[in-house]
Amino acid sequence: MLLESSLILINIFLKNIFILSLLTIFLIALNLKLDNNFFIKGKKIVKFLLIYLFYCLISIVFIKNGIVLFEVGNFYITKEGVEIGFGKFIRIFNFLLISLYLSVKYKNYKIDIKHPNFEKTKLYYKDIFKVIFETVPYIIDLAKKRVKFTKIYKKILIKVYRNL
Repeated sequence: MLLESSLILINIFLKNIFILSLLTIFLIALNLKLDNNFFIKGKKIVKFLLIYLFYCLISIVFIKNGIVLFEVGNFYITKEGVEIGFGKFIRIFNFLLISLYLSVKYKNYKIDIKHPNFEKTKLYYKDIFKVIFETVPYIIDLAKKRVKFTKIYKKILIKVYRNL
């Protein structure tokens, strides 16, 4: 458990892209060693990574602080923008690799907690998730009406609060 927690802490607190990329290589090697189906699982998250990579590329263009590397039209690509954009992408990719590693390592591991407060908490969150899943069609209808995200979020919170 010390390895997993240290990997997560390194991923969160370090800002050096070189160290984060070394962590990515280490996690890929670790996942390849433990899981024979790593590439099959990796194909499932490629779409998410491509969408997030596109978001990071857009953030590179819109961060305008620092040393200008080059100019594309009216947009400036800066060194700090590249560091922040690719740093975000590498962090998300590392979190996905850590989650794949944990899912393989603890596949047959069962948590056995017999504390009475745990059962109360479990039932409470089960009710919350039940209400949230019931509101999914409502959310889709609001999205079709092109309502702002903040209004949708407020309506969901009000609905969850009233049902609990």
